Amino acid sequence: HGLVSLALDPDFANNGFIYLYYTLDRHHMLFFGTSEYDPNVDIFNQASMGRIAKYKVEYNGTSVLADMSSRKVLFGKEIGEGNPILMGSHGVGTLSFGGDGSLLFSCGEGGSYTEWDIGNATDTFHEQAIEDGIIKESENIGAFRSMLKTSPSGKVMRIDPVTGNGLPNNPFYEADDPNSVQSKVWVLGLRNPYKMLYIPNTSQHTDEGDLPGKFFIGDVGSSLWEELNLIDKPGEWFGWPKNEGIYSHWAFKDAKLPNPETPNPLFSQNCGEEYFLFDDLIRNEHIDSIYAPTISCPENTTASEYPFFIHRRPILSYSNDLWNPPAKTMVPVFDENGIGGGMLIDDPASNVEGDLIEGGSALPGDICLIEEFPEEYYGDLFLIDYHGWINTITVVDDKVTKIKAFAKLEKGITDLQFNPYDGKLYHVHFIEGKVRQITYGGIRPPLAEITVDKYYGASPLAVNFNSEGSQSFDESQLTYEWDFGDGGFSDEESPSHSYDIGSEIKSYEVTLTVRDTSGNLDRATQLISVNNTPPQVVISSIQNNQSYSQATTNIFDLEANVIDNESSDENLTYSWQVNLHHNDHVHLGQIDNEHITYALIDPTGCNFETFFYRVILTVEDEHGLSTRDVVDLQPYCGDDFSEFLSLEAYYRDNGIELEWDISIEDGVEEYLIEYTDDFQFSPIATIPADGSLSYSFLHENPKVGNNYYRIRSVNANGDRDYSNVVSRVFTDSFGYLVVPNPVVDQVKVTISSPSLEEVKFKVYTIAGELIKDFEKSYTNTQLVDEYFEMTDVATGVYVYQLEVNGEVVTGRLVKF
Repeated sequence: HGLVSLALDPDFANNGFIYLYYTLDRHHMLFFGTSEYDPNVDIFNQASMGRIAKYKVEYNGTSVLADMSSRKVLFGKEIGEGNPILMGSHGVGTLSFGGDGSLLFSCGEGGSYTEWDIGNATDTFHEQAIEDGIIKESENIGAFRSMLKTSPSGKVMRIDPVTGNGLPNNPFYEADDPNSVQSKVWVLGLRNPYKMLYIPNTSQHTDEGDLPGKFFIGDVGSSLWEELNLIDKPGEWFGWPKNEGIYSHWAFKDAKLPNPETPNPLFSQNCGEEYFLFDDLIRNEHIDSIYAPTISCPENTTASEYPFFIHRRPILSYSNDLWNPPAKTMVPVFDENGIGGGMLIDDPASNVEGDLIEGGSALPGDICLIEEFPEEYYGDLFLIDYHGWINTITVVDDKVTKIKAFAKLEKGITDLQFNPYDGKLYHVHFIEGKVRQITYGGIRPPLAEITVDKYYGASPLAVNFNSEGSQSFDESQLTYEWDFGDGGFSDEESPSHSYDIGSEIKSYEVTLTVRDTSGNLDRATQLISVNNTPPQVVISSIQNNQSYSQATTNIFDLEANVIDNESSDENLTYSWQVNLHHNDHVHLGQIDNEHITYALIDPTGCNFETFFYRVILTVEDEHGLSTRDVVDLQPYCGDDFSEFLSLEAYYRDNGIELEWDISIEDGVEEYLIEYTDDFQFSPIATIPADGSLSYSFLHENPKVGNNYYRIRSVNANGDRDYSNVVSRVFTDSFGYLVVPNPVVDQVKVTISSPSLEEVKFKVYTIAGELIKDFEKSYTNTQLVDEYFEMTDVATGVYVYQLEVNGEVVTGRLVKF
């Protein structure tokens, strides 16, 4: 995402140093300083890394300019030294100076945010990064990089702002290599620590050196919990990926990966595995720090010397409003046995005042230390969430004691700071590209409002304007200034104006400015379009209150019948938006400007709360007139009208055949075969329901590679239900499936071919050692299932090679 954070040196007024933290352009990373470098070329959406550069700036009397010769790279100078950027997010975070003058910065774990990444995630740039040297092969473990001391992923790092080296009192400092990644790690176990905030006056002077102080850090959750963490000492592990919020994360709970940094010293003596698992060294926090030792194997009694990963729980966690409703807010506690857990704040025993909160991205904003705001806010953390709110958090003795709602805003807030020079609060609205100001006290500016009796029509067009909705908040009379956009003006409260322009189509922006006696003002605008009519818009692909399935993600085509008497369709701007309505609030969707597109509708609803999706289409002509149409999608919460027993896929001579059986077929009219080779299922055929309860379909000549299918049943009301998803790899001569992957006990290899003659299946370690070797011949066979025991194979990542009738394919196989 380019430049994400900037920090001023604590002595900036004297030395002029600034520090930039950004994602390095890939072309620059690969070719700068060589004959292949072109400063006009950028490479986006490929593997790269984070970098921190330092510049000196000077004021020349009119502007602030950087001295380019002063540039010094402090972090990420060479490939492999910066934090890995393997996807469009979870990369660079925040630069922040500690109270001791050291420079700290947060790094995302670089993993996938669309699948549970334990390595080889399909939507990350891991293969490219390994080839480049951005990560090592041993670091291809997805979210678990956040637990490696030798990787900056998922960490807060601490460096000397002069040299870029780690500091001697960092927890994993290596005196013989102060520039190593390990020498710079301050804390670990974070997912996407996008915002970090220094707590003033918390740094310490010790015999071992100065400490930077305490920091609030927001760790953006995957789908369950948002975290507000407190960093108060070095070397702590904040739980990711094994935990999210207070407790374990279901997707990673059973992931048994070896930690390449913890070799088992007794492995050569046939005691245990080559490496300890990450799980072997994880402990839940105990009030008395009582933790069971880790031993290599049952017959051994010597405990491992590796330090434990003790889960430092967030001081506050709250539920994701989209994926983990209803609102839940939790603080850490110890149970009667001294074991760390959590308590909801609506439990009186939590000793936390305030209401439950929920959101989508926890971002520490700023601490109120200005007197212009009421005393009740002084010292509070103003916590923001990207989903659109500001809450104040009172923290006493490192514990949350009060949560208070401050402002409800639109989705898109990303930063917040108090300005000590004017006593006001400023926040950034990312979606709208605006910086907004909040002032406490003073006289509220007036409110301007325009109403009209008509806003379009043929020339001459006479329009009556009205300002009756305008308000003054200082009990004074308002003055009015009308600008009709065509050179005409008026100071009347409710004037009339005529637009006479012949047959030309033209639009005018009318501006009303109202002022009170205190000098405050407000403006309102109104579009008047002459010789023009607005588009006629009707959403045609879905009906109002049509239902969506609770079985899986739904895909609805979005099309509309649009007529504009003055404009052709290519000159119209379409804006589709799909919003999720949840009780009394709305989760806004992104704007899609395609004329024909689709909506992904997740299976939300059918509980004690109210959910529905609202599809909005706004169409605007080139003169600014617009019309919108709205339809709602409701969750289907009725009785089952269809039930799929199974969907199976088989390879045939010229394609992939689907077969499915139905146990309930109550009013089903048709079955739509939905297909994808990436992520978006779309219908490719329709099979009428005939009551047979058994159906088949041949997909001829599918794409070579992975092909995914599901069946959608539809009844007379348009309600929908879905089958399971099946996948087959299509080649020119055979299809295959290796499941499960990751595997725990046994892997099944399914192979289909018109004429299956010979199969070879081999499994290798990453180092190339053959550990499984299978070969078998067949006669008059088209489909086989072969099973291979994996219980005797150590946890790790392996390569399989499948040869069918002389044709070879390879892939990765993960063993838990």
